[in-house]
Amino acid sequence: MVLTWDANPGLQGRPVHARQVQPRRHPAHAARPAADALENYAYQMKSTMGDEKLASKLSDDDKASVNGKIDETISWLESNQMAEKEEYEAKQKELEAVVSPILQNLSGGAGGGMVSGNRESELVIECSLLY
Repeated sequence: MVLTWDANPGLQGRPVHARQVQPRRHPAHAARPAADALENYAYQMKSTMGDEKLASKLSDDDKASVNGKIDETISWLESNQMAEKEEYEAKQKELEAVVSPILQNLSGGAGGGMVSGNRESELVIECSLLY
């Protein structure tokens, strides 16, 4: 509710008009969780790829492929802040399609796929298998 106050001393600062106002939500508001999930995943993978123990087990081609896709995704996020939920989800699937097979190969395919379920816990499981 929005109240409008009258500066007229005779009304003694009482509200003269009250109206119900619905909060305006930006169309991209519904996409925010998907954008946050993509951003978190991209930076989490960037951090994971920066780990020396992991990096030493990857080929130069795999490192270049994953790091290139991560950088591309982060750049896309920065320039598409008003994208739809489906676009963020599609970008996350693209990134996962590059990252998941490489991490799964390192762990011998153990721990299941990273595409479904709780990605963070699966990543921790898969990375712990590497050490």
